[in-house]
Amino acid sequence: MQFIQNVHGSEQAAQPLIIDKDTIYIHTNIRTEQIEDIDSEPRTEWVYDEHQFSFDEIPQALLQITAVQTQELQMQRECILELSEEIYGGA
Repeated sequence: MQFIQNVHGSEQAAQPLIIDKDTIYIHTNIRTEQIEDIDSEPRTEWVYDEHQFSFDEIPQALLQITAVQTQELQMQRECILELSEEIYGGA
């Protein structure tokens, strides 16, 4: 797995998921930036963070993502329970 921040690319390359012949690219934090080219003309450029996975790395990456999401969900449930007890007095 490789992670690269602030990759500059075309609108076509800035898609959330790209599956190539041997690599899967997951793009997050996709946004546009206005920059000036050599002639001081403004143009729009696409910027994103890129995760690159080989097909062999995907099962392990999915397990890690699932574990993190499960932990986050449990923390959210605990927060909701605490808030509910505060609001409704434990009833």
